[in-house]
Amino acid sequence: MPGEKIEKCFPRQELTDRAKVDFVESTPIRFYIRTAQQVFKQARIYHNEGDLQTCYILYMRYANLVITELKRHPEFNAPENKASIAALKKDALVAMNEIGYLNPILDKKYDDYKEHLRKRAEKQQLAQAREASLQSEASRQQERLAKDQERFWANNQPAQDWSLFKALEGVPGVNTTQPHHQHHHHQHHQEIQEFQYPEHVQRQHQSQWATPTPTIRQQPLIPTPTGTPPALPRKPVTNNAPKLPPKIFEDDVHEFSQGLRTMTVPLRLLDRFLNIVRPNTIKKLETCGILAGVLSRNKFTVTTLIIPKQTATSDTCSTTNEDELFEFQMERDLMTLGWIHTHPTQTCFMSSVDLHTHCSYQLMLPEAIAIVCAPSHEKDYGVFRLTDPPGLQVITQCRQKPLFHQHPGENDIYTDACDQGHVELVDLDLDIVDLRSK
Repeated sequence: MPGEKIEKCFPRQELTDRAKVDFVESTPIRFYIRTAQQVFKQARIYHNEGDLQTCYILYMRYANLVITELKRHPEFNAPENKASIAALKKDALVAMNEIGYLNPILDKKYDDYKEHLRKRAEKQQLAQAREASLQSEASRQQERLAKDQERFWANNQPAQDWSLFKALEGVPGVNTTQPHHQHHHHQHHQEIQEFQYPEHVQRQHQSQWATPTPTIRQQPLIPTPTGTPPALPRKPVTNNAPKLPPKIFEDDVHEFSQGLRTMTVPLRLLDRFLNIVRPNTIKKLETCGILAGVLSRNKFTVTTLIIPKQTATSDTCSTTNEDELFEFQMERDLMTLGWIHTHPTQTCFMSSVDLHTHCSYQLMLPEAIAIVCAPSHEKDYGVFRLTDPPGLQVITQCRQKPLFHQHPGENDIYTDACDQGHVELVDLDLDIVDLRSK
């Protein structure tokens, strides 16, 4: 019988605490606008899939970002941001309505969950108590049996002068005359001679078809005590024992309940990207692309590689005409899941520029990844993310002006997202869109 599947629930205050936003005023406001758009999109996905707790967290996070945090940004009143912020505020009203709708539902879910835990604990205690009682009764019966057997053997010891001849006295057809013992090697032969068969057995052996009587080797005879041994105790009856409660699979898979959500990346993405950007690599120019995809059942999947218009040097690359990129993703309902870029002249690592660039992506989405390709070196690619903590906090608080600079604790700032991380490289189809040619 399959186990009962139970969703783990949390009090609404704890869900609200998880909706807090890490806001850094030095981060360009366009990234927070994109973050808000992605959070609202995720909230709708989780709502449609029935994960109301994660839906609530994301709607609360969206409301916090749009209503409370964005107005603190220095670029909030800039004319170029007016239309985007107006659209965010409109969706904030939707988010607030959804939060009001979810409040009583989540309160009831949590109350029901607590009642379920209470009943389950009672069933487990009852089952454990009954099992302990049965084991105790079985142990007592075993002790009684051992004592009964000990008394039985103590009261039924065989007599010292017991012999086979005395035991056979009175049996018809058996001569139990005790032979006179001579020297030892004739003893067995004489006992066999004195042993007389009944009459009908004798006639059978005197027939012409009789075969020689086989030699019978004397075996030691073990005396059997007289009397009736005590009856074995009945086995304890366990048919009426209560069934153990079903195994519980607590569904604790919503956002941040079990760490980062899984992200699936097409394995062929790396080779296809390097083939497309080979002309720039030959010229020793960096090239970057955007990893876009979808969220379904608490799992991200990269479905599309977008190569935007950009400028590049041997050490840097920057996207241009970002409105075109955002519009393309909005039309196809694609989320930004990370980015990929080349190091045509360097090894595979995250430079200080890369760390600051990726910080914006990871603020938008904690699972966002950065793929670095270094085709001219032995380790030709890596899938990275900032540690959280301490890497994300170190980069968001960094105010150093030089483009390339060092950070405290360099070895702990970023990590491999594939090696025991949340990223899986799988053989999947991939769409590639090169906006540079448009």
